[in-house]
Amino acid sequence: MLKPDKYKDMVTEGMQLLVEQNRVVLNAFVIMPGDLHIIWQVKSRHDVEAAQTDLLNYISRRLKYDLQKNHPVVLPRYKYFGKGKANIFWQTDATAMELPEQFYLQKLNDILCEPVIAGLCKSPEEYKYSFAQLYQSAA
Repeated sequence: MLKPDKYKDMVTEGMQLLVEQNRVVLNAFVIMPGDLHIIWQVKSRHDVEAAQTDLLNYISRRLKYDLQKNHPVVLPRYKYFGKGKANIFWQTDATAMELPEQFYLQKLNDILCEPVIAGLCKSPEEYKYSFAQLYQSAA
């Protein structure tokens, strides 16, 4: 679903909004064509689910608008007839979870290497939609 760069840009805009609202500290991320991985610290422990929900809703609204406007024949692929939702773009079991300290570096490395393993680039810094590319450009 996130294959076109314009959709990946929507994800980065949503993450940036949460950072600007001082709701999260973004530690690492990678936006792959089919999924999204984020390591973040949510400012309030009670706000973890709300931050995730707000991010996914923000992206979903933008995706739906773009599909309605530019790709109306694609939108029906994402029809969902469950409770209270007309379209669904995310797995229904997508959840935020606490990352134990002993696994932090392992997950960080997994996120860093995912685009290389997927064959999207030769080195992590080459992939535009990753924290590695942002750190490289800031240096």
